[in-house]
Amino acid sequence: MMTEEQYLMLCQRRQGFDSFVWQTPPLAIAAQAFLLTASFDHDTTRWVAVLLAIFSGLLGAASVQLLMKHRLCEIEDSERLRVFEEANAAKGYAVLHGPRGPVAGVPRNWIVRRSSFRVWTGTLLGFVGLAIVAAITAVIG
Repeated sequence: MMTEEQYLMLCQRRQGFDSFVWQTPPLAIAAQAFLLTASFDHDTTRWVAVLLAIFSGLLGAASVQLLMKHRLCEIEDSERLRVFEEANAAKGYAVLHGPRGPVAGVPRNWIVRRSSFRVWTGTLLGFVGLAIVAAITAVIG
């Protein structure tokens, strides 16, 4: 059984994972943009361009894995918190963690119904694809 102190620590850890989820994509895209810019530069030698493109692709794949790992940890902690909150509802804990659903009276259009996590994962994978194109372009010359 989790204590209230452990609950508070878990809340902080879950919040940290949530922050990491949204910090990963912009940092990864900035790094990939730098590498791809150098790879596509006409002044870059062919094999350096290939290496930069390959490294950009690896960075993109690693970023997707990191994004997914942070999200998984955040979901696991949310579930642990939800279980504690349900078990301690009599002490005044409300269930705040876990999957979110629509709120009555708050409209949700098609764009906000999309998972931002999936959109960012797709974007990062798009950069991996661009890195593959950059590598092929550099090899072909």
